Amino acid sequence: MKVAIIAEGRGDLAVITNILKGKLNIDKSEIFCLLPEYEFDQTDLAKMDEKSFSSWTLVKSKCQNRDDLDIFLGLYENAFLVIQIDTAERGEKGYDVGFPQRVKNQNQNDYCTALRGNVICKINEWLENDFPEKIAYAICIEEIEAWIMTLYGETGTSKSAQPKETFNRILNRKFSNSKDRLILLEQNEFLKMEKLSKSFAKKRILKEIQKNNKSMDLFCDNLQEVFDLQK
Repeated sequence: MKVAIIAEGRGDLAVITNILKGKLNIDKSEIFCLLPEYEFDQTDLAKMDEKSFSSWTLVKSKCQNRDDLDIFLGLYENAFLVIQIDTAERGEKGYDVGFPQRVKNQNQNDYCTALRGNVICKINEWLENDFPEKIAYAICIEEIEAWIMTLYGETGTSKSAQPKETFNRILNRKFSNSKDRLILLEQNEFLKMEKLSKSFAKKRILKEIQKNNKSMDLFCDNLQEVFDLQK
């Protein structure tokens, strides 16, 4: 099974890659990266300019100018796409997904499900509703760090409104020895996030913890559904 990923950043790509392995046993050799326009290869990834590869606007552009998507799906009969996007910037002009808003004491699972659905509608709008049965939607509420926190003993991570900052505090607290802290000093964002999320690649662990974040749980279920449709 071939998979192509469109992601906001190199770190997001690394996390999705590990989840694909843990959920569906898909190896890196079967994964292609359409954003940026490189076949999945760590050497190429290490050379990428992060400034030119980290934005929801690039995801939108790739969806709207989808020649690469058409070519990929035309080349491989049994294949699907993963489109990853954060919701932290959803209110920005051009993204324009304002509802629902976070409110105190709300049901976080309902909030995540509703917001994910709204973002999926927006992505399908960018795609002009092409090939929805070929897409698994990795909608990260608010940022993908909320997913990775589940690997570090955190539950209910959907509640965090600023998961990147919260995750950094967790790592600084947990990574007390010098060997662990070397990961935090890694300058290559892909390699850093690959190491921090490597346990997602283990089926048993992913199955145990995916429900600790609602948007990740929905993505994993979506992955299985799309995978089964392509077999």
